[in-house]
Amino acid sequence: MEEHPEFSKLLANPAQGTSTTAWAAVSKESEGECGLYLHETGEPQLAPAHAPSYSDGYGANTFNPESEKKLWVKSLELLGLSDD
Repeated sequence: MEEHPEFSKLLANPAQGTSTTAWAAVSKESEGECGLYLHETGEPQLAPAHAPSYSDGYGANTFNPESEKKLWVKSLELLGLSDD
């Protein structure tokens, strides 16, 4: 990676990589919550429209109830399960 220092901004060491999971497991802020999208010990905000993919935040298409429902229905169909 020394020959490509720009990649160092995208990579995390093991402690950094596990910090969000550890935070979610013990923090009062995430107590009783599930299914949250977390990034670096918190819930990220919507990223600007033309932000690079490696920037903090999530894209406008991340949370789409219609697409989520389609994916859920298709997943159940492929697995031969029903939504009981």
